[in-house]
Amino acid sequence: MKPHYRVWDDFVFRAPLLPFGSPSCKDGILSSPLFREALEVASPDLYDATQSPPSETADRGSGKKQRARQDFSQLKYLSRASARCTPFGLFAGCGVGRIGAESRIVLNVPSRYRRCTRLDMQYLCALIQHLERVPAVRSQLRFYPNDSLYELGGRLRYVEYHYTNTHRSHKVSAVECDEYLSRLLAGARKGATIAELAAQLTDEDITTEDAAAYVGEVIDNQLLKSELDPSVVGDDVLTTLIRKLSELGTPPPELAVLKRIAAMLGGLNTTPPGSAHTLYDEITARLKTLPVGFDRKFLFQTDLYETTEAATVSARVPEELLKTVSFLARISMPYRNATLGAFAEAFYKRFEEREVPLTLALDGELGIGYPAGSGSSGDVSPLIDGLVLPASGGGAASVTVSMLDTVLLRKLLEASRCGEAEIELADADFSGLQPNTQPLPDTLAVMCTLLDDTDDGCRVLLRSAGGSSAANLLGRFCHLDPALHDLVRRIADKEAELNPGALPVEISHLPESRIGNIASRPRFRKHVLHYLSNTDNRTDDDLTVDDLLLSYRNGRLVLRSKRYGREILPHLTCAHNYSLSPIPVYRFLCDYQTAYVRGGVGFAWNPFFEHLDYLPRVRYGHTILSRQRWRIKEEELKPVLGASEPQALLSAAAEFIRRRRLTPHAVIPDGDNELFLDLEDAGCWRLLGEIISKRKTMLLKEHLFDERTAPVRDAEGRAYVNEMIFAFHKTE
Repeated sequence: MKPHYRVWDDFVFRAPLLPFGSPSCKDGILSSPLFREALEVASPDLYDATQSPPSETADRGSGKKQRARQDFSQLKYLSRASARCTPFGLFAGCGVGRIGAESRIVLNVPSRYRRCTRLDMQYLCALIQHLERVPAVRSQLRFYPNDSLYELGGRLRYVEYHYTNTHRSHKVSAVECDEYLSRLLAGARKGATIAELAAQLTDEDITTEDAAAYVGEVIDNQLLKSELDPSVVGDDVLTTLIRKLSELGTPPPELAVLKRIAAMLGGLNTTPPGSAHTLYDEITARLKTLPVGFDRKFLFQTDLYETTEAATVSARVPEELLKTVSFLARISMPYRNATLGAFAEAFYKRFEEREVPLTLALDGELGIGYPAGSGSSGDVSPLIDGLVLPASGGGAASVTVSMLDTVLLRKLLEASRCGEAEIELADADFSGLQPNTQPLPDTLAVMCTLLDDTDDGCRVLLRSAGGSSAANLLGRFCHLDPALHDLVRRIADKEAELNPGALPVEISHLPESRIGNIASRPRFRKHVLHYLSNTDNRTDDDLTVDDLLLSYRNGRLVLRSKRYGREILPHLTCAHNYSLSPIPVYRFLCDYQTAYVRGGVGFAWNPFFEHLDYLPRVRYGHTILSRQRWRIKEEELKPVLGASEPQALLSAAAEFIRRRRLTPHAVIPDGDNELFLDLEDAGCWRLLGEIISKRKTMLLKEHLFDERTAPVRDAEGRAYVNEMIFAFHKTE
């Protein structure tokens, strides 16, 4: 893989709250303060329901069903707390280690972990909307032009949004730009109060009252946004809100409550996990004094930092990963973003090599739209937000067959004939293949599960490799630890160093209120582009969308800053899945990150293999690229699930496991979520039965974990499932 890559010395590990083990062996955990607090944060309703038996007024049958549903839900959370590493409340967290001589991570006891609990962005956005409507507050706020504004065809266009319950819907609006509106927007460029703006419009024909009413109408139509508008790049939103309210001449009474809540959250974050139940109740009670309703499930956002006695991984691990990434990069087919490719073709057909404002190119009425031809009215209609229409084609599907597919088919047939559970890929299998030379990003993150590491080599399960930046998976966790924050900053600095002629720009945009929980991150780059984001926290180095120009030159789209005269390299340093965003500017900028590089590499079976009932494990070197996979139908499980007694069920299950050659431990994959199942546990079979009764057909994948070789343990020697993220950067 040219050019060469080097790994940063720091890496991030992720681990669940509890050591690995069968749920049937952890009955005591369900009532432990540690698990109970984790459950309270994740699902307050389930927490309340499991505090006491079913209501006495419920009949015996419904009470039994209610208890069964609660048991299944608790079992899922218990499985998550011991077998899934993705950070989620207190059920799993992350930590930082360094590359050293050996692979050894020793976790501290959970009471020494660090939590960071904040108010959920859904609540904070609702609170900000309330405060902006309070006359005494509104009259003191400074207002700025909506940062999505642009002029086209003699009219001003901009994106406005409205909340329906908790869903944020967007719409492109347009207004005539007359003398008064132009004067108003110019006066608000550096922020101004309603009175200051009204004064600019008042003359012998316009009274102060009329001018203030006009300014209010402009604000109501979101042409002007207040300084309280939340931002996802920079300081914590609650901290910023308190600071802004404190700067008002007459702060609202809500300020004292918010300061007290901030102090209580600070106290909560200094307490050991498992000991803070009453603090949640106290904060909730305090919030009830504010005139903003909330759903308890979406009230707290909690992240967990897992401290260690030791945290090192041997250099063999990143070396193995880099070797695997290089192999996958050579054999994979060239990547093409179809949406961006179609837009580029339409752009060149329309504008050829002219440089035009990005807002014109993306306008759905006078430009091309994004995706190309996505609409003629320019509206981002709330009626179709998130709607994915099925592709036409009458049910016929075309499949491209690569050399990898040919090799896999041959090896799959051989493995089936010999009854083998694993396929091995080797460089020699692709000796006649012309390598894919499409470049990878300047920095990339590789996530894996480290299964074991000895002097003979390490064994890893590849989870993912790539991303537009190595920092994308890490940005949202930087508030947890200075070492993690420093790693992300070094990644951002390296990306700027590798592109001295370009301008790295961070994208600041809040698509939905709750997305702010994963999109909020510190400021890592000198330049930020704010789009439907807070305007007040800008610096002189920041950009607006009307500064961006787009052209098509030498076979590629070129995004440039008019102000700086340099090419723009946009970065979204968070893990938001932007692909379904209805906002053209946001989606285009995010797609442009990987316009001419591969967003990543990996292994995936061709769709024509997906209908097989069984697929074996696939390995390259010491890296497992794909786990064994079984397709299970509901009819197959009737002999197992029809057994009424646990012993009979397990006996039937053992026969099914033998016949289908299942591993004792498996997971039900659901996107990037995985539910662990111990197939030797009757409760897990009941849970599996509940799930398959709804899906009729489901996939199972093997759960690769060996307690004897697991490198992550606690001081008592108990083994933990792990995921590790290594950041690589180009060296030339």
